[in-house]
Amino acid sequence: MTATFVPDDDFIRIADICTTLGVPDDDWVLFWRWADELPSAKAVDELNSYVDALIAERCRRSADDELSELIALGLTDDEIRRRVAVLVTKTRGCAEIDVAQGCTRTSSARRRFGR
Repeated sequence: MTATFVPDDDFIRIADICTTLGVPDDDWVLFWRWADELPSAKAVDELNSYVDALIAERCRRSADDELSELIALGLTDDEIRRRVAVLVTKTRGCAEIDVAQGCTRTSSARRRFGR
């Protein structure tokens, strides 16, 4: 017997955020898990690494999503990470977290990737 996944309200909110940011459908469950685990250091590191990879991809190939717009506005990597983390934590009613811990790059994504 297989269990059927029934999305709860939190997952639906995460799905909306992920859609807006341009996160692939297969990765939505990661954001759902991170929303549950933040502000643990491991979850912060994983979320930041994932967002860094998305930033790098959008700098190579812009898309019609919120992340591309944030990059085009010239936000730094840290500012983008912070915005994503705040969106994710608010889905579970968590307090805002300091996602800058462990961040080593604060340069603008546009400068770093020559956009």
